[in-house]
Amino acid sequence: MYRCIFLLFSAFVFDYCSATMSSADANKLLALTNQHRASIGLNALQLDGKLTAAAEGHSIAQAQTKTMSHNGLDSRIANCGFPGIVWAENVGMSENKPINVAEMHKGWLNSPKHRANIEKAGLTHVGFGLAANGNFLYYTEFFGGVASGSKYSGTKPQGRPSNSQRSSSTGRRSLSDQLAINRFKR
Repeated sequence: MYRCIFLLFSAFVFDYCSATMSSADANKLLALTNQHRASIGLNALQLDGKLTAAAEGHSIAQAQTKTMSHNGLDSRIANCGFPGIVWAENVGMSENKPINVAEMHKGWLNSPKHRANIEKAGLTHVGFGLAANGNFLYYTEFFGGVASGSKYSGTKPQGRPSNSQRSSSTGRRSLSDQLAINRFKR
């Protein structure tokens, strides 16, 4: 289920319902990303708690403002605590609930700029974020890469809900319907 939070900001009231990507969906999206990277000779990525926290925070910010953007990317990089030297970020928005991470991933691969981020050399870790507002889902894929020889081994994402509590790996729309309503932005 979704946790509903009513946020009061200045004189405006935002009705905001958050949705966290389930562990099952995050692992499926990670597997799809790594399968694609392996198919072109790139290293596998590790799911990282610091990048996940930053991605979740950005998805929430997008849902609150009902805007897809990369606003604050430099701040996320500076404040997330990940010792990266290479960075990339994909954001997206969909009207589809529950999400289908396979369709989301395929949509990003069908976009040249998103594909370039997924295929970026030097990446080692990734985090995923998801938040909802009304009928819209806002998602973030935040990538980082540590220097060769780095002793950073990553952190595990915290507080992941079970698959039955959050997003599902099955969608309600066909891929062609989903891609018709998805809007992607690099």
